[in-house]
Amino acid sequence: MDKKIYMQLKDYFSEQQNIRMAFLFGSRARERARADSDVDIGVYLEPGYTRRDIYQMWNELEDMLGLKVDLLVLNETTPSLAWTALKGKRLFIRDQSFYIPYMLDISREAEDFQQFLLDWWRWRMKIRGAV
Repeated sequence: MDKKIYMQLKDYFSEQQNIRMAFLFGSRARERARADSDVDIGVYLEPGYTRRDIYQMWNELEDMLGLKVDLLVLNETTPSLAWTALKGKRLFIRDQSFYIPYMLDISREAEDFQQFLLDWWRWRMKIRGAV
């Protein structure tokens, strides 16, 4: 992982009052980024945020890093995508008492969905074999 990017993001999010937590995930977090790779960031925002807040943050991040940013708003995404972000590198967590229950809920929901897909796929294969 690029330490400069990591530190820039940590500093940025620690100064944002409307952020509950932020994570770096994807190829940059896994140290597999190419020169043209984007920066995948998941953020959980305080209640009351607006689309304008999201777009402003997105623009600030891209300007600061000089790279394309994919900003995932955890408040609005699916449990599977949120879980992917939470498994990345922690950039900022304002309140552990919020983070831990959220992480546990999201991980359970993502696992339940994964099991549903696996069961559905097995059922489809069984039906296809019977036809």
